[in-house]
Amino acid sequence: MKAAKKELEKSGSDVSYIVADLSKRDDLERIETDGIDIFFFSTGGPRSGYFTELEMHDWENAANILLYPAVYLTKKVLPGMIETGRMKKLAEDRAKP
Repeated sequence: MKAAKKELEKSGSDVSYIVADLSKRDDLERIETDGIDIFFFSTGGPRSGYFTELEMHDWENAANILLYPAVYLTKKVLPGMIETGRMKKLAEDRAKP
């Protein structure tokens, strides 16, 4: 993150980043969203495994990791970004057929 920040600042951009555990509501709530032009976040992924081996708690955990932060953060940043910015979400796909 620090290297990417330095590289982007070479173009004269004002760059900031925050490290947060997006599975924790407190971390989601502390993210400031004012004045954002580009918003990128990554949540990692759920437990890897074959579909038939995964239990319901694995799927619930996957939804909590992948879906909830995406919805929460999109709702938080979207109003200020509709005219000026763009958003990128990176998710991992670890399920095996």
